[in-house]
Amino acid sequence: MNRIIIWLKGYVKVRLSGFSPERFMNLCGNRSIHVWGVENHGRFYILYMSRKSFLQLRPVIRKTKTKVAIIEKYGLPFFMHRYRKRKLFFAGILVFLMILLVMSLYIWDIRISGNYSKTSDMILKLLSDNNYKYGMRKSKVDCEAIEKLIRAEYNDVTWASARIDGTCLIVELKENEILRQEETVEKPSDLIAEREGEVVAIVTRAGSPKVRKGDMVSANQILVSGAVPVLDDFKTLVGMQYVKADADIYLKTRLPYEYSLPFLHTEKEYTGKKRYDGSISLFSKNLKFHIFDNPFPEFDRVEDTKQIRLSEYFTLPVTVTLRTTSEYRTVKKKYTKEEAAALCKENLKKFLDDLEEKGVQIIENDVKIGIVGENCLAKGMVDVILLMEKRQDTEMVTVTVPEDNRETEE
Repeated sequence: MNRIIIWLKGYVKVRLSGFSPERFMNLCGNRSIHVWGVENHGRFYILYMSRKSFLQLRPVIRKTKTKVAIIEKYGLPFFMHRYRKRKLFFAGILVFLMILLVMSLYIWDIRISGNYSKTSDMILKLLSDNNYKYGMRKSKVDCEAIEKLIRAEYNDVTWASARIDGTCLIVELKENEILRQEETVEKPSDLIAEREGEVVAIVTRAGSPKVRKGDMVSANQILVSGAVPVLDDFKTLVGMQYVKADADIYLKTRLPYEYSLPFLHTEKEYTGKKRYDGSISLFSKNLKFHIFDNPFPEFDRVEDTKQIRLSEYFTLPVTVTLRTTSEYRTVKKKYTKEEAAALCKENLKKFLDDLEEKGVQIIENDVKIGIVGENCLAKGMVDVILLMEKRQDTEMVTVTVPEDNRETEE
């Protein structure tokens, strides 16, 4: 804040030289003339002082027989004096400030946070249907009414807050965790095999296991059923309990791999020529200044869109889009056998790395790379251990209790 005040009043950078600069500093202190940023350069000093202090230096200079010369002038008074003849410049600044003042009276951004089951688009549509839109006056925004509206529309929203910060309407929500969990309760389901293989490990936490370690299974075979038999004291089936099967089942299986790379291929060769244009969106009206729609026969185009913000919460209704268009030529090239083999190995490595990132244990890699006609072919099998996570809905069955069991129970 002190720096802003100094800039508004104006200050100067001066060069001090002469017989007794130390006495000059002492007299300035005695007369309450504030100096700062003092630098000793041997035969002279560089220092800063306010515009008002500089005007009080004449008696100090006379007593100390020193010389003071202004090197630089800073601050608003000097800025205004420098551009005093440029009336249009200051008029433009005044108009700009007036436009900012007017724009600050409206809402130009709506931010939603804390929503999980409800998308931001859903909440924005609800607000829009009730006349809370971009570009409305801040004075017409009833934050309390917005909070009541959201709580009335969504039963699972236990808390809502709306406030205005700058030109932003900020809406924060908190949803009912218990209701959301109840809505996401899953149906009874079975764990099934994704492909054929050998069960190498199984740990069941919920459900009825249908296989054991060492069993060979086929694709889509049930591994753990979500139907759990209910037995009485005589080990007789009297009903079924349905759950979501939960188990860690590891299957040893083989994954096929094939990748073919043609020797002849095309590449983009950039020429280095670029064209720049774009557009400005003002109050939702798009003002294009696309000078070059198709400047080159072949080109790539990158767009960078940004909404103008003076601060985190002071958003303006201005969106600027910059386009960069780069020219390239499509050229035909041919890989050597060594280059093609290296690319095939790289692709295979990426495939194996992706499997490991997913938690797949790789036992053996039996992929061969060779030349087939005009292609480099990588083909073979990869032995892996997979965690079975594929599911299907549990089939509901009706259990009939024998008459003898009913009589016994009675």
